[in-house]
Amino acid sequence: MRFTLWDIYTGGDCDEGNVVLLTNDPADDASPSWSPDGARIAFASYRDGNREIYVMNADGTGQTNITNDVDVNEDDNRSWSSNGKIVLNSRRDGGQTEIYSMNDDGTDPARLPTNSVSDYKPVWSPDSSKLAFTRGDGNSGEIYSMLADGSQQAQLTENSDPESTGSWLPDGTKIAISRGNGNAAEIFVFDADGSNTVQITNNSFQDSISDWGP
Repeated sequence: MRFTLWDIYTGGDCDEGNVVLLTNDPADDASPSWSPDGARIAFASYRDGNREIYVMNADGTGQTNITNDVDVNEDDNRSWSSNGKIVLNSRRDGGQTEIYSMNDDGTDPARLPTNSVSDYKPVWSPDSSKLAFTRGDGNSGEIYSMLADGSQQAQLTENSDPESTGSWLPDGTKIAISRGNGNAAEIFVFDADGSNTVQITNNSFQDSISDWGP
């Protein structure tokens, strides 16, 4: 009997009868992310004893560990660029969480920013020229941007409430984030340079993990 909590599924629509199981492992597999061409899926898995990033074909075949971090340091929050690069956050070099970039087969890994506090939840801009990410500790966080090579880091927000990176508008002109503590988080949108912030949601629930439609 399997006691796993999570596996990866796909479905052609919302009809449960069309759901297809892609992973079937005793460890948790979660947080899938499609490649821009829809041919592959990146996901997080605990099958190696710690959280690693895997890539598989869209039909579930060819499941491959691309991070191979043998330490207990967690690899998570991946984002797939339009030119075959994956960014993720990890503590593989010890200390705080940092952002790493690698090819989508796991080759040429490189740490991007180096900072005295944690950098995490990186998200590619639509043209893959920039990254938005969160910088801070577990009790605070501000949104920053940088070029794809880690240069020209810029702080976009300055707020007393913790913030978390969401997604870019498809034309790259705006960024959506969540802001707030505990169950009081809301969705905000601002220009890519951090100006013109607009609050989108306002309710008593936690709003997060924002994404833009086409």
